[in-house]
Order: sequence, then C-alpha cells, then structure tokens
Amino acid sequence: VTNLTIITGMNEYALRYAPFAEWMNGHHINVWCLDAFGQGLNAPSVKLLERWPEGAFDKTVKALLQMVRLASSNGLPTFLMGHSMGSFMVQSYLEKYPCSTNGIILCGSNGGQRRLMKTGYNLAKSIDVMMLGWKFNEHWAVNLGKMCQIWGGFEFDENPMFIYQYSDMLDYMDNFMTGGMVSWFPVPSQEIAFMVTNAYTSRREYKGFEPSAHPLTYILNWNGSMFGGILNTRWAAGVQTEARNKYSYMVTLGQQLALPKFQIYVDYMGEYDQLDRLGIVQENLGIQENVRYHSIITKANWQFAPKWNLMGKGMYELASVAGNQQYSTYRKSIGWVGSIEFYPWDQQDLRFFLAYIGRSHHFTNSSGLAGANGTEHRIELGFMYRIKAY
Repeated sequence: VTNLTIITGMNEYALRYAPFAEWMNGHHINVWCLDAFGQGLNAPSVKLLERWPEGAFDKTVKALLQMVRLASSNGLPTFLMGHSMGSFMVQSYLEKYPCSTNGIILCGSNGGQRRLMKTGYNLAKSIDVMMLGWKFNEHWAVNLGKMCQIWGGFEFDENPMFIYQYSDMLDYMDNFMTGGMVSWFPVPSQEIAFMVTNAYTSRREYKGFEPSAHPLTYILNWNGSMFGGILNTRWAAGVQTEARNKYSYMVTLGQQLALPKFQIYVDYMGEYDQLDRLGIVQENLGIQENVRYHSIITKANWQFAPKWNLMGKGMYELASVAGNQQYSTYRKSIGWVGSIEFYPWDQQDLRFFLAYIGRSHHFTNSSGLAGANGTEHRIELGFMYRIKAY
C-alpha cells in the first residue's frame, strides 16, 4: 500500500524498530530504517558508539534522500518519519528537499519552527501560483499570494510550453514566491509595478553567514507597449537578501519587435551578488561571495507560411568572481536552438515540432575546470497539445 522510511533518535538503532516494522508489514506498509553515524551497523565496535565525524548531521540528511528514493522506486507513496534527534534531521530534510516525499511524521520533536516556517513562507513547492487580485479601476491593481516574480525580460515572461531550452540564469532561478504587488497603468499600454516578496529559497546554503531577519525581494518593473504593439519592453530592477547585510542586485532589460509575421526579442540580464544567490559559482568553485552573472538572449519567430513557424534562439552567458583574477569570467556558456513548428488547427492549441538544441560550456584554464569543457547536442521530435478546460 505504501512505504515508511524512518530515521531514529540519538540513543537508538534501526533494529530496535524491527517489531514495529513487522506489525506495519502485516498492514501492507513497507518499512525502511536508517542507522545514523555511531548507531547499529554504523558502529561495528563499542568505541565507535555515538561517535560522529565532522558534518555527520548534513551527511545523514543527504542519506535520507537516498533512502527515500530507494524506497519510492517501487512506485508506492513514500513517507518519512523522524524520532527525537531524527525529527530534527527530517526538519532539515524538509527544508532542503520539500517535495521529495508524500508526507512527513515528526515524533518526539521539539523546536525547529524556523525551518518549518521557512518551508511555509512560499507555501507548497508544488504550487506555482495561488493569489488574489483586485483591480480598483483602470489605473490601479493589487495582487497578493504566491506568484511569479516580475523580473522582466521576454524569456522570463514566455510560456514554458514554447521554451525548448532556458538560459542558465533562468534555469537556476527561483521565481515563484509569496508576496504582494501594486500595479499602476498610467495609460492602457504602460504598466509600472512594484513587488515585495519573500526571498528565501531552500536551494541555497550560506554557511558561516547570519540569516537575514527579513529575507525579502524588492522589484520595480516597467512593461511597455509602443506603436500599436510593434515595440514592447519588459524592464526590471531589484534587490534581495537572505543573509544579514548581504545583498543581491539584478537588472533585466527585455525589448521586442513584433511584426505581423516576424517577432524578435533581445534580453539582457545582469546579477551582482554579494552572496551567490543564483548558485552557479558556488556549485562550480565553492565560492559564495562577490559573484557576477551576465546573460544575453535573443529569439526570433517567423511565420513563413500559413500554419508554419520557424524559430531560432541564441544564448551567451558569463560568470565570474569580482576582484579575483583567477576566476575573472571563468565560465562561458553558449546555447543555440532552432525549430520548425506546424499548427494544424487555428482553434486548437496543438503543434508538431522538430527542434535542435545545442549547448557549450567553456571554463578558463586558471579556474582548474577546463577538463569540464564540452558541447552537447539534442534533437527533439514531438507534439504538444494544451487542452482548453474552460
């Protein structure tokens, strides 16, 4: 019927749960139990009992993910239970991997509300958008709840159905956050919006830095349309923080030319992090402070015949560590995408497509990562149909 995975308390061991596991098995529940460091099979001698190596807590949390994945490989719903010390590990697990189980059970727990609150800040990770909007009149509107941040740029704003490959920056960004937005429409073709959202993301770990008391993101956005919709803009600038006195600044400038049978946009995105929020540099080098990202994306669509569309897209991205000559512009990423698409029916959102995606990553010799240089190619053939529910 289901799977139950267990991490034990401090002075326990997995086999202590054997009678409980047998009873659960009799009720069609599979049970998996993990010995932490210094417990059971991880303490083959008395001298090793209750001995933890450096980083044992975090290592055990990662081991929980492996146990959950192994248990869930049979396709059944999987739950994670932690008792006493194990409950604190489960709380840490919930923070790092919020949607990896069907549910959690905390037994004999205490405290840990900060971690649970962090998870709750953005509601469930499985929910992208859940908000309320109120338009006061033709000039003012307010939205509250969980929503996509208004960073601007046309790749950021585009329906994911039409994205064969995102740029690295968008691939690494957390965009759906809880907060509020006020929009002002001085004229119908112009929108100026200000958004405040939570900035917390469980994808990043900032060791050695004091968490911010108020992890928030502030964004100012301009969506403009000129000349009857021929020239459009998606510009934004913002600041956000997760650690005390450490800020991330971001600018996005998107501009689009939209003609009846040809559309093209060019986006620039720049991120200037006192503490690496995007996470690419931290992942590559283990460096967290003073990182820079720059990204230029362009995409063109040409409706060269009725029901047919030809698309081309290019991406050029740089990552560097400011003030560090060794890692100055150490990473360069180039991407290119081309597709031909056929839309058989005007009244249905159905398309058949053939797409080619190429990506290249180049690291400087001074970074010590040149061995990871490489190019990948991908061909996709398929169709996509969006059902109109109402």
